[in-house]
Amino acid sequence: MKIIFILFCLSQNLWASSWSEEIQHKYPKEHEEIIQLLTEEEELDVEKYPQDLKQIYFDHYSKIAQDFVKTGVLNPDHQTLRNILENLEFKEEETEKTSEGIIAYQKELEKRVFRNDLFLGLQFISWQREVSLNSATDNNQIVVTNRALCLGGGVTRSNASYFYGIDSCAFLGSGDTKEKNSPPNYKESNIPNWGIKTSLQAGIVTSSTGAKLGPKLSSFFNNQKLQNAANSGYRLKPEEKNLFLASLFIKVPLKKLAVQTEIGTFLDQDSTYFSLGGDWNF
Repeated sequence: MKIIFILFCLSQNLWASSWSEEIQHKYPKEHEEIIQLLTEEEELDVEKYPQDLKQIYFDHYSKIAQDFVKTGVLNPDHQTLRNILENLEFKEEETEKTSEGIIAYQKELEKRVFRNDLFLGLQFISWQREVSLNSATDNNQIVVTNRALCLGGGVTRSNASYFYGIDSCAFLGSGDTKEKNSPPNYKESNIPNWGIKTSLQAGIVTSSTGAKLGPKLSSFFNNQKLQNAANSGYRLKPEEKNLFLASLFIKVPLKKLAVQTEIGTFLDQDSTYFSLGGDWNF
């Protein structure tokens, strides 16, 4: 790393010297006078200075812009050269166009930079699962509708176009089964549940304010115990605790707060998942 830093510093010095040495060799007095007048914020007599000197300034300013696009590293002398050219009123349209190109590319590079975003969140979540209620000769499906609050947080890395990250939350709630009137009769309410949901997420940034849209793949641990039916001939098939969930979510920031909603389905059966809540971004 030390060697890379030394090489970088040397390249900066070579950049600076490449144009200043040429000017010092051909027009040392004129250059010194221009720098002094600009430092003192005095107006330049543009007709006083030779065209060749102005062209040297312009050529090196253009070279800096070209090298910036190639390497992504901007020579710090670009501000000095731009100031000189603007005050000399030389090739004003070309200078302005080159300046705009440098600024536009700076913004483009900034958009590519990934930044970390930490957040805490609280979600209301709801999901359904089908549970088998079986006898020796019969197979029935019981639908369990669950509700819970899920508290957690996560981290995302995002730039102006894309993001990826991980989040996790612990939930606590309850569920109900839809009443089954035909044999075997079955109904259960307020069945406690708790668990942990951990998600990998990725997608696109859809607005300049940082709204995000993308898929999630989640590990969903759900601990819930249902009672067997009163009819002793039927037994509930134990529900899987470790589940996987595929979903689509959207997150809309409101300064430090963000509103998030998610809808998906479990991979082992066609049952739904929904969440709505908010995040606090650090």
